Amino acid sequence: MQTLCFDRKNQAGIVPQQVIPERLHIKNDKLERNLQNLAALLPLNKVEEVRLVFLKHFFDAEHLVGKVAQLLRNYPDVALKIIRVHSKGVRDEAGLSAYIPSVEETNGLICLCASMWN
Repeated sequence: MQTLCFDRKNQAGIVPQQVIPERLHIKNDKLERNLQNLAALLPLNKVEEVRLVFLKHFFDAEHLVGKVAQLLRNYPDVALKIIRVHSKGVRDEAGLSAYIPSVEETNGLICLCASMWN
């Protein structure tokens, strides 16, 4: 996200639409590696919280939240924070509007996570 909006070469701050389709997902191998790292750190008490920045259409948010919720099920002291991206302060608000999740979409992810813990 930072390279798309705040790159020093992109002084206008306009979201380059030709770049976005190439970054519409987190590659599965990177996702699995991150989840494996989380699974390894949890038993060592090295994790206080997990933060997920929710940006629409960049990854399968429901799948990722489900995986993280399963990992955190046995660690009630570890917080999961779902952070909704917003457009305040960005230079190209119109260019990012399709990727900004609504409050309802974010709350839906929170409810999904809560249902997995109960």
